[in-house]
Amino acid sequence: MGRTRFMVIKLKELIKTVLFAVIGAVIIIMLIILLVPDKSDSRYNAGTYTTNVEIGEKTAAVTMTFTKNKITDVSFVPDDDMLAVFYPLAETAADSVCKQILENQSAENIALSDEYAVTGQLVADAAEACINRAKK
Repeated sequence: MGRTRFMVIKLKELIKTVLFAVIGAVIIIMLIILLVPDKSDSRYNAGTYTTNVEIGEKTAAVTMTFTKNKITDVSFVPDDDMLAVFYPLAETAADSVCKQILENQSAENIALSDEYAVTGQLVADAAEACINRAKK
């Protein structure tokens, strides 16, 4: 009987040792996963980026929101209401450019109408600046 009891005690110690070794290995693996930089295929640093646009003497902001792989929002925000008075097609141009950027997920190859080509190009350039800052 003494031998059986001796073997049971050794088996318990063996089980405890294996259990602690497995827990230690899991902790080490989790630390490696958490501390090693993410090398995923993400295109952008997630966040919101803003670039100011000067249209004549007035300014506006092009604001873009990114996830790791997608442009989720593009908006044109005039600093004051006078921009619409002095440049009535500015918001139309900006809305068109913003819509195309969301569809294409890029500021390249934006189709600009002749009516607002200059303003549209200013907005597209500001969007490209936001994209360049967001890129990894």
